Amino acid sequence: LSILKELIQNADDAGARTLRFCSAETRPTTSSSPTQTTPLTQLMTCPSLLAYNSAQFTETDFESIQRIGDSLKKVGTGNQTGRFGVGVNSTYHLSDVPMFLSGNQVVLFDPQAKYV
Repeated sequence: LSILKELIQNADDAGARTLRFCSAETRPTTSSSPTQTTPLTQLMTCPSLLAYNSAQFTETDFESIQRIGDSLKKVGTGNQTGRFGVGVNSTYHLSDVPMFLSGNQVVLFDPQAKYV
């Protein structure tokens, strides 16, 4: 539940007007050859929590999300909902590789360099 709260706070801070959640079950691999599967391909077949909001990241958002434990939400006016939270870091409870799309950018966080 706390992970959903963090994602809701992120959407609120971004000014999103729409927020949706969807779960996806394990999907079978389409490759018949084990040599064609990669760690990233295997990751994409795992159960998933998908979160959508209608806002797009700003350059400051992209910079902030890369600062583990030191969000830029704490800087400035300090009136953002998520300024005290752990934000996207909470998703590591569900995934080794949190990923998101914003505008035309795809971001994958793989701190162990295991999948990407």
